[in-house]
Amino acid sequence: MSRPIIHSAIFHAPRGKVWEAITDFDNYQLWNEFCPKVKCDFRVGGGIRMYANMFPGRKPTSQTEHFFEITPPEKLRYGINYGFLLQTDRTQVLFELPSGSTQYHSTLEIKGLLAPFVLWQYRNPIDRGFRLSLTGLKAYVEG
Repeated sequence: MSRPIIHSAIFHAPRGKVWEAITDFDNYQLWNEFCPKVKCDFRVGGGIRMYANMFPGRKPTSQTEHFFEITPPEKLRYGINYGFLLQTDRTQVLFELPSGSTQYHSTLEIKGLLAPFVLWQYRNPIDRGFRLSLTGLKAYVEG
C-alpha cells in the first residue's frame, strides 16, 4: 500500500468561508495557482475536470474525476476508479475550531497496479501543487 499525500492547515476564517472558496469552482483562479481552472457538475457522481500546473512552464494537464461524497460545509471526496489498475481518493475535510478558525485536512490516496508508476511520476508535483494551493487558499480566505 502506498503512502498517502497529506496536507493540513489552520485558516483564521470561518468554516463556511473556506467551504465557499473550495466549492466556488468558477473562481479557483483567484487563489489556486496549481489548479486555476476547474469545470464540474457539482453533485455526487458528477464529473470534476481539473486543469493543473503539474510541471511549471509546461501546458497544464487535465484530468476528469468524479465526486464520491459532498457533505456541506465539511467534506468533499472525489477521485477516479479504473478498477484494479488505478484508484484515487482525494478527501478534503474542514473542522470548525472553538476559536472560529477552520482546520483544513487533505488526503490523497492512490492505489492499484499502476499506483507505483503514477506516484513515481507525479508524487512530487502533486505535493508541491497542494502546498501552493494551501498558501493561496490561506491568503484568499484570511484576506
